[in-house]
Amino acid sequence: MSATRDEVKRQTGADQIHSETFTRFHPLPLIRWCLLSRWSNVADPFHHHRALVLRRTRTANLWWALLGLRCPH
Repeated sequence: MSATRDEVKRQTGADQIHSETFTRFHPLPLIRWCLLSRWSNVADPFHHHRALVLRRTRTANLWWALLGLRCPH
């Protein structure tokens, strides 16, 4: 490490080289993800009916969906 520091000093002409600490994992993104997923479960009124909605979406007739998109309200 000292050889690298000396080389950086030589190439940049800097008097002091400060090292930085890098971390690969920080707990804050995980905490945010957990809170967001919990909030979405509370805020989503159809959370308990999600399986039913997905089942009906899979078996839906796409022609009726296209017709619904085509017709003005």
